[in-house]
Amino acid sequence: MGDGDGVTIGGNHLIHCARRNINLTAIIANNYNYGQTGGQYSATTPTGSITSTSPYGHIEPPMDICKLAAAAGGTYVARATSYNPVQMRKLIKDGIEHKGFSLIEIMVACPTHYGRYNKQGEAARMMKLMNEQSITPEQASHMTEEELSNKIIVGCLVNKKRDDYYTKYHKIIEEEREEA
Repeated sequence: MGDGDGVTIGGNHLIHCARRNINLTAIIANNYNYGQTGGQYSATTPTGSITSTSPYGHIEPPMDICKLAAAAGGTYVARATSYNPVQMRKLIKDGIEHKGFSLIEIMVACPTHYGRYNKQGEAARMMKLMNEQSITPEQASHMTEEELSNKIIVGCLVNKKRDDYYTKYHKIIEEEREEA
């Protein structure tokens, strides 16, 4: 899904899938706007960015999809850029194999709208910029909020075990059967 439908319109669904730890892997392509419906701003559009619905600059702070999923209880949360398909493939594979809710955010270019409006160039240049902005969670742990402001933290951000929704529900049913 995209950042628009996954977080802006569908944010409530995403939050509760993470909270319940539904055994599901959500892969969200984040291009900072509604790239397929006209370039409107989304919940992830960076402050000051130009979109078709914010021609003078977006005034709201962007939502961090990975922080949202982690705060809601996601047990596997990761981020990659489309510049690094090897890392992206590994994170998706690990997310699918993880029992419980997994979220993998993939940072992708939108040269048609976001890149054009914000003078970032063609797709290849946008992808190169994403790569230059990418840092590991380890690198990020030594940086201030100000230093992190234009960085993309890539890699596995959360990986913990917690019974998924079905497992918990199944345990309750078994306990009731044993008592009966």
